[in-house]
Amino acid sequence: MTNTARLCIQDYIEVENPEIEKEELSSDLEDAKVAVNLASIAYSELLEELALTDEGVEVLNDVRKLYAPDVDELRESLKDIEKSSKEDEDE
Repeated sequence: MTNTARLCIQDYIEVENPEIEKEELSSDLEDAKVAVNLASIAYSELLEELALTDEGVEVLNDVRKLYAPDVDELRESLKDIEKSSKEDEDE
């Protein structure tokens, strides 16, 4: 899921001519929002699932350390492009 979200964000960033490709830009931004949301949900569900068993609890912190930075980075990237998008609309 994080790879899909990362690719959607990259698609948004790589739009070469934002003035001409507004529809594509809007679609890429929406795709990025959905992908980041799905990655966040998958991460949360993984943590919940791990918390249900003794074995899962043992690896829970390792999983958090492994995936939390990725999910946080995706959320921040999305926040940055949303902010940039709103600034472009205001101009």
